[in-house]
Amino acid sequence: MESQASQPLRFSRQAKTITLLVGLAATVWLLARVQSILGPFVWALITAYVVSPLLDWVEVHLRLRRIWAVLLFYLAGLGVVIWAMTALVPLAIDQAEGLAAATPRILGALLDRLAAANQYLLAQEIHLYGLTLDPQVLANEVMRNLQNLVAYLTSHAIPAVFNVLEAVGQVILYLISTFYLLRAWPSMRAGLPRLIPPAYRQELLSLAGAIDRVVGAYIRGQLLLIGIMAVAIFIALSILQVQYALIVALISGVLEVVPFFGPLVAGGVAVSIALVQPNTPFGWSNLTLALAVVVAYTVLRQVEDQLVVPNLVGPIVDLHPLLVLFALFAGGRLAGFTGLVVAVPTASALKIIVRYLYAKIWDEPPAAEMAPTVASTNTRATSGEQP
Repeated sequence: MESQASQPLRFSRQAKTITLLVGLAATVWLLARVQSILGPFVWALITAYVVSPLLDWVEVHLRLRRIWAVLLFYLAGLGVVIWAMTALVPLAIDQAEGLAAATPRILGALLDRLAAANQYLLAQEIHLYGLTLDPQVLANEVMRNLQNLVAYLTSHAIPAVFNVLEAVGQVILYLISTFYLLRAWPSMRAGLPRLIPPAYRQELLSLAGAIDRVVGAYIRGQLLLIGIMAVAIFIALSILQVQYALIVALISGVLEVVPFFGPLVAGGVAVSIALVQPNTPFGWSNLTLALAVVVAYTVLRQVEDQLVVPNLVGPIVDLHPLLVLFALFAGGRLAGFTGLVVAVPTASALKIIVRYLYAKIWDEPPAAEMAPTVASTNTRATSGEQP
């Protein structure tokens, strides 16, 4: 029997489309099924994306192989962790425990102040946009909610948020995933263009470059902003001798990732503590100290908005405030704290993609942030450089 020459299997255009759609659907289904374990991997990806340019610089200027640059980064991180564990973490834990234990007392004191204020500040009816509001009803509702909160916090002074062993396992998984991603990042970046059909490579790499510039600059700028504001608030609260200054400053720094509400919540925590702490500096009353805290937060916020943000972050994310709010709530609903962190840069990336698709639908020229960089982006990507 005469043997026939083997021929490669060739997919038609329809078969290719079906394969891509089935693969995409299977990927989405799998990610949805394993959503509960994605946290360490997502944070590892964010870390690798943020840190990779620094390691690129180390490779070039210190002439180190990638593996040694990654190990040097881990050694530096270990040194920071050891310093934090010996200098900051014990103090932060002590202040966090103290603040958790004192929270019922703080809320109870605020409740008493509200009750006293009700005697003379809420004696008149409130007229708002043609509506008449009974201040007594409002005060009773606020007090009822505060009483419920005090009762809950009293019985759950330090609630167990997650299992310790599970948390340790997630941290180990995060460190291992970050190590492999940092080591493989240059090859992953260089291999990205090969996933795009050659006919569309320049244009889609230009789109990816525009997204990379916005998202990368935003995330790195936000991390620096969090550190700067946490240090500045800690210094201000320490000068004013506000209790739990370190933990409040850390909370304020983390809440910088939540526009609008974050700074208000952080300032409210600091003011509440100042209103009821037993000892006040400079012979001030608690009310004077609270007003000083309000002034400090206001001044720091103005410095942040007028000086730090324009020079550090700049007009990177051009989103309407309503879109920012929607992105934050949607991100928090879908992925908790991780969703809050990535909500705004993700919305910015989606805005670039929508503008690109809009231009394609109406046969318009590409957006300004993509058009000038088509050739240069393609050159950098194919040569393995960071776009």
